[in-house]
Amino acid sequence: MAWLPPHGRRRALVPPCLLLLLALAQIGGFAAFDLSPWKGGGFGMFATTDHGGFRSVRVIEQTAAGERRVPVPDELERLQRHVREVPREANLRRLAAALRAREPGLGALRVEVWRAEFDPDDLAPSRVRIAVAERL
Repeated sequence: MAWLPPHGRRRALVPPCLLLLLALAQIGGFAAFDLSPWKGGGFGMFATTDHGGFRSVRVIEQTAAGERRVPVPDELERLQRHVREVPREANLRRLAAALRAREPGLGALRVEVWRAEFDPDDLAPSRVRIAVAERL
């Protein structure tokens, strides 16, 4: 880069600096909010199966008679996808509130986000709960 004039050298550093900032933001999002590596410009997205197809959201109504799974209507699909990709407690609560607004008679709700993990030896799948909000 010695052949570039001084202002050219500074401009040449802009793209690598932006990529570094993007990588740091994605790592921070993963660490702080369990953000899927496939979201937020994740550089690790091709090294993992932790994305929407391997994550699921379950909403369970807790009643005196027991528990029952509550289906999420198509109108709330976008919110459900957001909960799946950024499983923060505030987002889980937002989904429960949206369901309650549509169906006020619901009992206490529990919202869970699960992801699939694969055993490194035999690739056997297992499900791991990564977020839960209860008594909503």
